[in-house]
Amino acid sequence: NETKASVERLKKFVEMIKSIDNKLQDTEVTALKDSLEKAKHAEKCAIDFSKNRFGDCLNGTGETEWQQLWNAARQFSEIKAYPEQEFPFVDKAKCVFCQQVLEEDAQNRLKNFLNFVQDDSQEKARKSRNILKNLLDTYTKLKPIKEEHEKVKTDLQYISKESQQIIEQFLKTSRQRLEEIQEICKSEIWKPTLTRLCTSPIELLNEYIETLIERANTEVSANDPSERKILELEKNELTDRLLLEKTMASVENQIKRFKSIAKLKECIKSTSAFITTKNGDITKEVVTDTYCNCFDKELKKLNLSTIDVKLQKISESKGNTIFGLKLKKNENEKIHKIASDGEQRCIALAAFLAELSQANHKSTLIFDDPVSSLGHFYRNTIAKRLVNEGKLRQVIIFTHDAVFLNDLKTYSDQLSINTEYRFLEWNNGAPGYVQDGLPWDFKNPRERLDKLAKRCKEIESVWNAIPSEDNKKAIANVYSQLRATLERVIEKDVFSGVISRFRTYINSSLLSEVVGFSLYECNELLRLFQICHDTTEAHDPAQTMQSPSRNPDELKEDIDCTLALLNIIRERKKQNRK
Repeated sequence: NETKASVERLKKFVEMIKSIDNKLQDTEVTALKDSLEKAKHAEKCAIDFSKNRFGDCLNGTGETEWQQLWNAARQFSEIKAYPEQEFPFVDKAKCVFCQQVLEEDAQNRLKNFLNFVQDDSQEKARKSRNILKNLLDTYTKLKPIKEEHEKVKTDLQYISKESQQIIEQFLKTSRQRLEEIQEICKSEIWKPTLTRLCTSPIELLNEYIETLIERANTEVSANDPSERKILELEKNELTDRLLLEKTMASVENQIKRFKSIAKLKECIKSTSAFITTKNGDITKEVVTDTYCNCFDKELKKLNLSTIDVKLQKISESKGNTIFGLKLKKNENEKIHKIASDGEQRCIALAAFLAELSQANHKSTLIFDDPVSSLGHFYRNTIAKRLVNEGKLRQVIIFTHDAVFLNDLKTYSDQLSINTEYRFLEWNNGAPGYVQDGLPWDFKNPRERLDKLAKRCKEIESVWNAIPSEDNKKAIANVYSQLRATLERVIEKDVFSGVISRFRTYINSSLLSEVVGFSLYECNELLRLFQICHDTTEAHDPAQTMQSPSRNPDELKEDIDCTLALLNIIRERKKQNRK
């Protein structure tokens, strides 16, 4: 059948590969190289010897063509001319070439030729040349097996791509190597390097041939009904295995699932009687005790000392435990009847933060006016607690309480918490416009001066040669804000924030920053204050005064002076720290 025919063709192909592979191996090629070198060396020695022997004889004497002539003359002499005499016969004899009587010099010349021919170097040259000729003929007759490969390509259709690549590489390199060696055979000049022969495919081809032989035997067996049935069963099993290989992951997962379900069913049977008890124990250990301890800690952080509450179990039903808050001293009283709105808000916040501490996430917290209805005492502690929570997660707080905002900002600065501020304002008759940063009242002096400088440029762009009422009002408004900024300079920089409005305490730790106040700084502050007083609309001038309004250039100069004064104060404080 066809499979057996493929086997025979492939065996023939393998034998051809073996033949060319053996001849192209380094050992064989080295032998050719050595033979070439020996032949050339022997011939050179013979030529050198002949040159020394024949003096002024004709060119080529002693070489191959001459030796052929000598052998022909010897054959003629021994067979025809002087059959009973050893060649060369010279005693009163004639020359076998010119038929003239040999003179003494001719006799000596023939004897000299005989000595040359009998010399060992000539024999070595001849033998070396014969050996080389046989090797050269062997390599010249070798042919690439590309055509044979084309004949068996169909037979190799089921071999792997990797094996096909190995065969292709071997055929390519063997062809190149053979061409290089055949070129050497023609020129008898050795190349410095030859193409390296790739791995021989003989072994993998033999394995493939064995597979085909098994297939051929199987095909023969398939004609027997009983054997055919066995083969069909084997084929079906292999088909099932291929299908299983594609779905193995799903099958394994399903098996694991069935095992888990079976294990859970066994667990349910063995633990159903103890689940309620175990749930109660776990709840008490994990929920009740831990949560209650966290709740007590949060109450202490918020300084809630006016009312004493506790978290405890209220009821338990079917494995579910309900907890509630009660007064420690009078459990029968309702908390909402005893605690004020502020105290209830603190308790609720403490319960929320205690529950949050048990969670395994760091989600963002959002508070909307958390200090509503609270006095300044709780407002301050809540601000501190929420800022500390900002170390762990993002905290977003909405508030309209300026004192609470000041507390948040103060604690954030102390703890170096990364904060961002936004505020809402009305614009064009509509609310809800979001602005970056803090409102004017919370800006520091430098931020205020930057904003006033921008406002000065806006006024300058619409300023009239003779100021209009709108011009005067606009510049008076800026001077009013400049005066407020000067007050903020005194509070934040001159007195270093030791005493701050909206803050409930004096920060004595900043006293070292208060380093004195020069007369120049005092006079400059008073001068700038006076300009602001004279320009702002807070003072109504006499009708007959009609004093000229300050212009944008003067406003810019006053802002620059304020900024320069601020820099002087800060530089002096900086030098004091050194």
